[in-house]
Amino acid sequence: MEIHPPRKVAIIVETFNRFGSEILSAIGKYVYEHPHWQTTHLDFVTETSPPPWLANWRGDGIILRDKLGLAYPQAVKTGAKVVDLSIYRYPGRPTVHMDEYLNIKLCIDCFRERFLEHFAYVGIQNLQFSDWRTNVFQKMVGNAGYVFQIRSGLPMPKLPRSETTHLQNWLLQLPKPIGVIGCYDPVGLKILEICERVGIKVPEEMAVVGINNDESYCRLAKPPLSSVTLDGFRIGYAACELLESLMNGRQPPEKPLEVPPLGLVNRRSTDVLALEDRQLIRAIQFLRQNACLGIGIDDVAAYARMHRRVLERRFQKVLKRTPLEELHRVRLQTAGELLKTTPLTVEQIATKIGFQSVPYFYRAFQKFYGMTPRAYRKALP
Repeated sequence: MEIHPPRKVAIIVETFNRFGSEILSAIGKYVYEHPHWQTTHLDFVTETSPPPWLANWRGDGIILRDKLGLAYPQAVKTGAKVVDLSIYRYPGRPTVHMDEYLNIKLCIDCFRERFLEHFAYVGIQNLQFSDWRTNVFQKMVGNAGYVFQIRSGLPMPKLPRSETTHLQNWLLQLPKPIGVIGCYDPVGLKILEICERVGIKVPEEMAVVGINNDESYCRLAKPPLSSVTLDGFRIGYAACELLESLMNGRQPPEKPLEVPPLGLVNRRSTDVLALEDRQLIRAIQFLRQNACLGIGIDDVAAYARMHRRVLERRFQKVLKRTPLEELHRVRLQTAGELLKTTPLTVEQIATKIGFQSVPYFYRAFQKFYGMTPRAYRKALP
């Protein structure tokens, strides 16, 4: 049995949002599983200056996530190993971050699946996580993208009237239909409030997505806001593993550890297909909503009141794939999410998403993802 020396660890993480609470939950799990960790200081208020006790604290390790970026230099002066979870990405710091490329990609993929051709991003000026997402967005969509930056330091979601008017005028001038990303949920909520006030139809003219999936914002929005679910639990647990490694004398990784999001939760704010063919919209919506319920292509054609050959020609023309290929795509995407978020066995997942043959599911999954279902689950962070 391996014996670990006792470790004195301080935790500085916020609790006023879902993301911070998930990080703390993961840290709590790690501490429970590793009794040699002694969490001597827990500080959950990180909006202002570093906590007063930090200047005189002495211990082995610190995990911190301070929103202003002021606590890290003082934490290092204590002589402890430090893992930084803040929104800032400074070179040389041992850090665990969310994968911003995948955060934005989920949003763009959501819009493209709805056949939108124009994309916009509303960020907050000089806020580093927003700047990262802005850069990813611009690289991903190029000339099809529009960017608005809210002046930094302004409270969300209540902006001064002048800034709200500026954003409102910008939203009105965008080409429609369009998909708009708020850099985090409160910004998405502000976009929806403006749309309701000025008569922009959501989601018909403007589909809106946020990032963080904080249900206190998303479910109360009008209409409910679609949002990317960040994996705060994995970030917290990975931070503990990294800190343990540092306290044991290992060198930090050369690059920040990046944790992918759990997925995008679709709500009413993106419930649209930007097509003029109403029969095809009916067919696509039915297929995507019922793909895992054992339906076949004849069921889709019957629901859309189309001959199967006509259905297949229209799918091929618009989606560049057949109805059967779309059915497999939706099922296999669902399989990936179930492997990621549930303890279901591969065989249970195959049955749940509508595959009658488990070997056939294995072959289809490997062709779609480039690896077997078990290897996919094992490769998850």
